[in-house]
Amino acid sequence: MTTDLGWILDEEIMPQPGAVHALLLSGDGLLIAASKGAEKDLADPVAAAVSGLQALSREMAGFAGCVGAAATWEQTFLEFVGGAVMIMAAGQGTYLAVSMTADADYETVGYAARKTVDRLSQAMGVDARTPGGAA
Repeated sequence: MTTDLGWILDEEIMPQPGAVHALLLSGDGLLIAASKGAEKDLADPVAAAVSGLQALSREMAGFAGCVGAAATWEQTFLEFVGGAVMIMAAGQGTYLAVSMTADADYETVGYAARKTVDRLSQAMGVDARTPGGAA
């Protein structure tokens, strides 16, 4: 597991009340970086699952009545009784996944995640998040 960029996840996202884990992933389901506490046994299968979820989410654009540029994927939000997961484009072919407790302020964590995407883009030397996060 690469942890060179994990410090950005720890600094921006993890201080937010209710943030549990943060992962930076490649479009093909490989782990790029993880916040502290997101061990490889947890992060690797989640990375693969996020890749599939992102692909499924893109396919749902037509169901939402979106066509052309309006069909570009930006984020997926999964909510459970005990928490939530936010997945968003983080640059060219990369995604950020953040898990939260049920009592987290989703808007605050989401804002921190968007700030993190901007910082990660600078650190990785890639374009900032664009709608769709296409590779």
